[in-house]
Amino acid sequence: MRICLINFDAAWKDKQKNIGKMQELIFHAVSLKPDTSIIVFPELALSAYVLDKDVFTLAESVDGSSISQIKELAKNNNINLIFGFIEKNGNEKPFNSVLVIWKDGEIITKYRKNHLFTQSVEPEIYSAWQELSVFELEWWKIGLSICFDIRYPRLYETYKHAGVECVITPYAWVDGRNKPDIFASLSKGRSSENQFFMVWVDCIWKDQNNSYAGNAVVSNPYGEDIKQTHDEIFHFADMDKSEIENLGNIIPLKPGFKTDYIIKK
Repeated sequence: MRICLINFDAAWKDKQKNIGKMQELIFHAVSLKPDTSIIVFPELALSAYVLDKDVFTLAESVDGSSISQIKELAKNNNINLIFGFIEKNGNEKPFNSVLVIWKDGEIITKYRKNHLFTQSVEPEIYSAWQELSVFELEWWKIGLSICFDIRYPRLYETYKHAGVECVITPYAWVDGRNKPDIFASLSKGRSSENQFFMVWVDCIWKDQNNSYAGNAVVSNPYGEDIKQTHDEIFHFADMDKSEIENLGNIIPLKPGFKTDYIIKK
């Protein structure tokens, strides 16, 4: 399966402009690698990483107008899309969510961030969720997470228990001392200890709150970053499930800890 990660420079709180940007970048990615199966955009790519009261006006449900437009992008380009958005939660704080759209324009699943970034005001602005998401796409069993979830290894062990072969994670990793290397190390560690692929893509925008590291990682079960970068922001990787089986035969691994995470059926 060939996957493409795009370091996205989202316009601040401008969903329509971001949809236009996504359209251009999808077209460019497919022109670079026509056999790409999945394109992944970062955390909250639809609006940028908003941390103020405007989240309530920017939030929308999965049947909202912006989501409908992105569904058309998937259908018109015959490409599976994964991206982050602010999801409406009634009158409560919205969710920091990721949506998976099938290439025919239908929604496959969504994931709501379980672990909000405690070093920021995110827990005051968004609602945390308590379930994980597993789905099948292009004959792969895939799980989802978002950014700060990487700090919680039992989440990924739960996916290992569920037979997941790849975890895809949009994120907005705040820049700082050695931050890109820290994230790459964590990602490679999770993929190695669970013997599956880990896919991560960061944003590259700078907003009134933060600047971001702007990196991307596709880690195989051996902890190797296998991505190839084109035009600086497009990262492609060909993932081969046989690597999971081969490593499992060399080092049989059985998850040993019971976790409290719930897999959404």
